[in-house]
Amino acid sequence: DPRRPTQFGAQQWGLYAGDQWRVNNSLTLNVGLRFDLPRLTDKPTYNSSVDSTYGINTTDVPNNQLMVSPRLGFNWTPTKSGKDQVRGRIGVFAGRTPFVWISNAFGGTGIEITGLSASKVTFNPDPNNPPKNFPPGTAAYSVDTIDPDFKFPQVLRATLAYDRELPWGIRASVEGMYTKTLQDVFYLNKNKVDSGAKTFYGAPVYKNFSNTFSDVTYLTNTTKGYQENVSLQLDKRFDFGLSLSGSYAWMKAKAAFEATSSVAYSNWQFQTTNGDIYTEQLTRSFFEVPNRFTVVASQNFRTGPIAHNVGLVFTAQSGQPYSILMGGNPNQDGASGNDLLYVPANYSDVVWKGTGAPTEATWDTFLATTGLDKYRGQVAARNGLDAPWVRSLDFHYDFEIPVSVIKAQITFDVLNLINLIDSNHGLIRYVSNQTYTALNYSGIDAPTGKPIYTVNSGSLDLNRQYSTNDLRSRWQIRLGARLTY
Repeated sequence: DPRRPTQFGAQQWGLYAGDQWRVNNSLTLNVGLRFDLPRLTDKPTYNSSVDSTYGINTTDVPNNQLMVSPRLGFNWTPTKSGKDQVRGRIGVFAGRTPFVWISNAFGGTGIEITGLSASKVTFNPDPNNPPKNFPPGTAAYSVDTIDPDFKFPQVLRATLAYDRELPWGIRASVEGMYTKTLQDVFYLNKNKVDSGAKTFYGAPVYKNFSNTFSDVTYLTNTTKGYQENVSLQLDKRFDFGLSLSGSYAWMKAKAAFEATSSVAYSNWQFQTTNGDIYTEQLTRSFFEVPNRFTVVASQNFRTGPIAHNVGLVFTAQSGQPYSILMGGNPNQDGASGNDLLYVPANYSDVVWKGTGAPTEATWDTFLATTGLDKYRGQVAARNGLDAPWVRSLDFHYDFEIPVSVIKAQITFDVLNLINLIDSNHGLIRYVSNQTYTALNYSGIDAPTGKPIYTVNSGSLDLNRQYSTNDLRSRWQIRLGARLTY
């Protein structure tokens, strides 16, 4: 029934037990053990064609998979002064069960709803009588499947920190954190197989395993990925109500796959690749923020019975990582928005075409200004480039009036104060979807044997890859009121 909604029963059972043990006056231990049991009360429909072609049972979904997450933490006061402490944690963690990825297997069996990719179809304007019967070889359908051994995501995380009271009442904290992927998602397309041919830069060229199908997504796992964090924070409170705080955070994050969509095919299609769609490539994460600075200043004071608070928050952080792509689907995997750009070693290694075909000087400028120059003669790295830094300054003011048994608080905020002062600053620049297609691969030039790059007019212009976040790049004023009983 194509009108049947994609629905299934799901449960998530959890149990946590923990205890705190005060070993002595200076050492405290915290231990915990968490159990999670995701359960499915239904199964997807069986598709015999998928089973006979790929050996995949569409009814296979992860069920009754017990996840065990032990944790251990400590707090240690190394001196009797009470001015410092060492604290640490290590444990296994799992977030909420991502049932949305499992839902694709229920809606994408190819039985209830058949999504066809077809060519040479006669148009029929009647929505109640769509074309159904196609000549052999002109239509194919897609299905979504799951590895029977699929494991829900988990990470191992450890932190170690040191807090110290410094002279002049300054409080300092330094903390390091390491996160290792134990299980994460990874999507394959089982209908795309190596044809034995190679692209001009050495990647496999793919073909369909079966012409009955267009795409067969396959949700499985990877164990590759990690994240390192280091942070430093200084705080100072003055007797006259002034508080100052400053912090710096450093991050390095690597991932083999990052599923950012609820749709199986989108997760596979938009995973940028060097052309090899089956090898797990550990590269920079979409979510890496290498550097972040934060400064907070606030002042509390009173005028009679009225309490006032004025504050400023300034942040500056690295821009999002992004990739530059080439269109044209050079590896013929059926996805045209996932091929990382091959940067020719020399301008003359490529035949340039299109209304925006660059001169050698223009091409060299594009490589230098984007940071692609270091990738000459190779495929550019996934997320190997950086958007501009993001800086913001926010202002806050509130005052509190006691009225009988209630307190009335009035708040006034200015977001992006920098942009209010100067409309040319405080702009948030980013790359949409963290990818930019600069040009298209258009095949091999027969006389020279060189690849053809077709460039549209303006595609290589300075900063063409960036968009402006319209809302966050504007100053905003916010007024609020709160009554507390």
